[in-house]
Amino acid sequence: MSRTFHAALAAALLALFLAPSLARADEKGGPPKEPETPAPQTDEPVAPADEAAGEEAPKPDRTAEVRALVAELMPEVARLRGLEWKRPVPAFALPREKLSEHMLADLDTEYPADERERDDRVMHRLGLLAPDEKLLDLVLGMMRDMVAGFYDPKEGELYLIEGPVGEGMKPTLVHELTHALDDQHYDLDGMEEKHEDDPDRVFAG
Repeated sequence: MSRTFHAALAAALLALFLAPSLARADEKGGPPKEPETPAPQTDEPVAPADEAAGEEAPKPDRTAEVRALVAELMPEVARLRGLEWKRPVPAFALPREKLSEHMLADLDTEYPADERERDDRVMHRLGLLAPDEKLLDLVLGMMRDMVAGFYDPKEGELYLIEGPVGEGMKPTLVHELTHALDDQHYDLDGMEEKHEDDPDRVFAG
């Protein structure tokens, strides 16, 4: 998941550097917005949620839906990439609240403590982070917000963040399946370790 992590780290750094400029632009903005008119109150009783919804519907099996869509897309990805699949790709639906566990699993390898401390010192000295803020917290927050799915080359597994599975998820799955197919042929994890000091080459791989 290091590609996703380093992309989020770069985005977080960019956001920190752009924040002062954006703040100044907001100060020069147009006239203040008119206050919103509050919604009229009503004396009508509101039905309890369980009564309004009736019986709770069974939860859909999101992992089964993800796997069905993966099976549908794998032949097309192989055709577009010009490579054959060597083995199936295990796929899972991952609740968003569990995303942090995956992000932190290899944290000390992908973003060692000494690098985190160094980056925090730099951001604090530049005034881009408050004294009690840490860059890692910003990175993890951005990843939780922006990650829709990811391929884990160490485990050879694909994860889609849990939610409705449909046409809108196809671009994400095609992108991650492309990583999975490349990994089966070119060992993405080994490539990242070999070129860990050359991030541009890793992202281009």
